[in-house]
Amino acid sequence: MIVWKLIFLISAFLSTQPSMGQARSGSCSPAVRLGSVLNGVTISNTGVLTLGQFYAVCLPEPARQSSSAYPYDPDEGGKFSTVLKTADGQVLATYVWYAEKVVTLWEIGRYKVLGGHSAIKPLVPGDYVLEYAIEDKPFYRLPFSVSTMRNDDVYNPGNLYFLDGPWTDYGVISYPNVNRYLQFTVWLRSKEKQSRKETHYDLKLVRKKDGKVLAGDWGDDAAVILKPGWIGFNLYLNRLKSERPENGSTEFPASEVLKADGDYSVLLSIEGKSYGEYPLTVRGGKIVYQGNQMRETADPLMYFDGGNNSYWLKRRPPK
Repeated sequence: MIVWKLIFLISAFLSTQPSMGQARSGSCSPAVRLGSVLNGVTISNTGVLTLGQFYAVCLPEPARQSSSAYPYDPDEGGKFSTVLKTADGQVLATYVWYAEKVVTLWEIGRYKVLGGHSAIKPLVPGDYVLEYAIEDKPFYRLPFSVSTMRNDDVYNPGNLYFLDGPWTDYGVISYPNVNRYLQFTVWLRSKEKQSRKETHYDLKLVRKKDGKVLAGDWGDDAAVILKPGWIGFNLYLNRLKSERPENGSTEFPASEVLKADGDYSVLLSIEGKSYGEYPLTVRGGKIVYQGNQMRETADPLMYFDGGNNSYWLKRRPPK
């Protein structure tokens, strides 16, 4: 456990600075690392929402000093909160967090609920929003919806609860540096009964001008195990077998894409059926930020921060 914590801290140190999207705007505004938020929001089979550990950048130092290790502390420090609301603004629950600074990255790992955990009521199908705030001033909103489906398991009767929102709509392409691998992060789930059966995927990076497949992952070993809740999978865009060097390295370096301006797409199929296309553009040796990752044009409460060399791509569902 200590080794994995150390690995994370080294990785976090390399990506703790504000993303280039923030740097271009000349400011460092508070932002959550959306990928970590999506990994932490879950709903139980009784409809109770649970929030897990996530990360943030550019939080201001609290005016109230805490004597604990947490500058943001529900009992004595600054107030960092997440408010669960209905789409029309009715407050359902307020989570107040302990937040610790690691270099310049903030680790937000546990919370207290105003009124106690009994104040968290089961959700019903509908639209909701999580509002992240510092000293009660919102800086990010995560809209989502809840739906249910009858559970046909005779040993576990009732409803299954499902979350929908950015998990469905986005994927993330990233790389540690231009000379290393390309990674594609996507959130997947299954509405079928939970099992340990492998689900096969087909992942390809395609150059749009000629349809050439540049990298990808498919075949018997390209498989994941899905559950009713969303899971963020880190999939690798590997070098094609016919183009691997003598040492057999599967890494397809980001530089192979960044060297040629143009339009590309990440194509993902699940069990032989198209799941979606994730378009991207390379210009001037860089992947172009799009949509809510462009701070200059995005709604400030909906801005996506992913760290450097991390690009959120909007999914185009199959027709």
